[in-house]
Amino acid sequence: MTVAFQLTDIQKKQFSDKTGAESDLLQFLKENEDETISHVELQPKPESLNSLNGFVTFSNGERFFFKTHTEENEKVSEYYNAAELAKSGYPIITSKQVTHRVGKQIVLYQIISFPTLFDLLKVEEDKIINACHSGDDANDLLTCQIALDKLVFDIYSKNLSISSAEDQSKAVIHQLFSHRLAEDGRVGLFYRNQSLQLESSSIPFETLANMEWSINGANYKQSINDIIEKSKTLLKPATGAAVPGHGDAHNGNIF
Repeated sequence: MTVAFQLTDIQKKQFSDKTGAESDLLQFLKENEDETISHVELQPKPESLNSLNGFVTFSNGERFFFKTHTEENEKVSEYYNAAELAKSGYPIITSKQVTHRVGKQIVLYQIISFPTLFDLLKVEEDKIINACHSGDDANDLLTCQIALDKLVFDIYSKNLSISSAEDQSKAVIHQLFSHRLAEDGRVGLFYRNQSLQLESSSIPFETLANMEWSINGANYKQSINDIIEKSKTLLKPATGAAVPGHGDAHNGNIF
């Protein structure tokens, strides 16, 4: 029997019906990954805007952390290039297994018990908010962040090259940026000809996108439409400098 579940649907469902999403994902993984997977445990996190992650257990008792990237109108077949990052010098956790199929990309890792930088920083921020001071851990985290930034700069310096527009257009990172700005990407699918629901009313995206903004007392002359059009130019693949990079190195992806 063919399972009709899409990863994008399961990703959204995990926040409102975790048990149901786990059941759907188990069926999806049995059909598309390995029929010996017996259990799935999702970890819905606020920073997981376009991904699913958690733990899978196989019938032989083996247990792994899994992650899958979800993207409407996905066009690339290889998000996970961990070997390339390791070769460039990044301190990464290598994967046990990767499935490269558009719309069905799954990666399995050994289970790591370390907290993420996102979680650690949240603890320190709460200390500052509630007690008006930070602990010693805040200084340690800052020191670690500076060291990581210096390492990444060194990697960039050693691997800097000039890449053609054609090669640039094939880079996976453009799925996360320039592809989303296209009319058949997130801008078109999520926002064009749509209305955004406010507390007591709604507003057409076209109206909202042409407004000027004042945020925390700062006035911004560029509208959302201005920013979208500028971004289409700035993020368009073109001949120029290139470095191997993570592409999504937010604190939830750093241990």
